[in-house]
Amino acid sequence: MITSSDIARDLVGMGVRAGDTLYVRSKASAVGRMAPPAGQTLVAGLLEAVGPEGTIVVPAFTDPGFRWSRNKARFTPDQPPNTGVLSKIVLKQAGAFRSAHPTHSFAAIGPRAREILGDHDASKPAFHPMGRLIDLDASMILLGCATDSPGFSTVHFVQNELGLSSRHWTRFLYEVEVPGADGTTRWHPSEDPGCSRGFDKMYRHYIARENFTTGHVGAAYTILVRARGAYQCERDVLSRDPCALLCDRADCVSCRILRAYNLGAIPAALTRRVWRSMAGRPVRRADA
Repeated sequence: MITSSDIARDLVGMGVRAGDTLYVRSKASAVGRMAPPAGQTLVAGLLEAVGPEGTIVVPAFTDPGFRWSRNKARFTPDQPPNTGVLSKIVLKQAGAFRSAHPTHSFAAIGPRAREILGDHDASKPAFHPMGRLIDLDASMILLGCATDSPGFSTVHFVQNELGLSSRHWTRFLYEVEVPGADGTTRWHPSEDPGCSRGFDKMYRHYIARENFTTGHVGAAYTILVRARGAYQCERDVLSRDPCALLCDRADCVSCRILRAYNLGAIPAALTRRVWRSMAGRPVRRADA
């Protein structure tokens, strides 16, 4: 049975330091059999690793709705996130703070929580808090999800800086109702981050710059990088080739059809999808 102290010990062994700001993307079930309640044990281990001066930050995203939907998507601060067990447990902790972005809110616990997330609302880019993590040179970990949900959110931050996220056409489809002092307003995103299945292509670049530590937290294979170095590396790669981190699925709608900076891929992707449809082979949900 894995305890919170076991989790903290494993994280410290990978390089997490007392007082760190720690950004976590995770698959909690990969850790193994944790002392119950499991989600609480994981959060306690993360907090123990960074200590009372440290801060934990996690994604707490929610789904947008389509502009034409009769039942409009609505964001409120108490809306459950769709980013897994960890974000839900973090939000239940005393002192937890959640940003107010309509689709890409983040949650944090610790003394820097409001500093990092306090101004992240509908007026800011989806991954605005990653800029604060870069400034703080936060530790970032992929805990148990390095292969099935690869990559670090600093990549999306770089995509927005380079104007790539705003050239993803799905942004024109979405709408979210956001309550405010003057009543409910309809918010439309100015960007869409899109597919991230190709972000594992960055791993070799992190390794080349000696910013890549691996280990296990419990049974979960885990990767740790420092945010500032990761950002610099990602910006170099995407400045040279905006398509460098797109996934390899030939019919991925997000990567091959809906990006205005990858128009050359559209004919082949559409042809492949039509062929699969005519052959009676369902298009994988992950491709849509």
